[in-house]
Amino acid sequence: MPIQVNIQSGSITGGSLSKGCTFEWVNPTNNPVQLTNCGNFCTQDNYNVPANGTAQAQIMAMPNGLPYAFKDPAWNTGGQPHISAPTRDLDAEKEVA
Repeated sequence: MPIQVNIQSGSITGGSLSKGCTFEWVNPTNNPVQLTNCGNFCTQDNYNVPANGTAQAQIMAMPNGLPYAFKDPAWNTGGQPHISAPTRDLDAEKEVA
């Protein structure tokens, strides 16, 4: 079994992450998810993880986990990606009295 990182809980199964290792992002939800700002610790900056699916990933040989290295200054936790869920137009269902 490969190393897997659950995008919903953050749990890691199948081993531990280390420099240069490969792993799978696991999406246990019913919605596709895009992970962004991973480029300081993974070989790709963005990952599209299908609903109830996985996406192959690899840790960089020399990851940069320092908070200031991330593109989004509001996201200052080293070594963690952003998760963006699909959104809908909430005003479309607004009830008018």
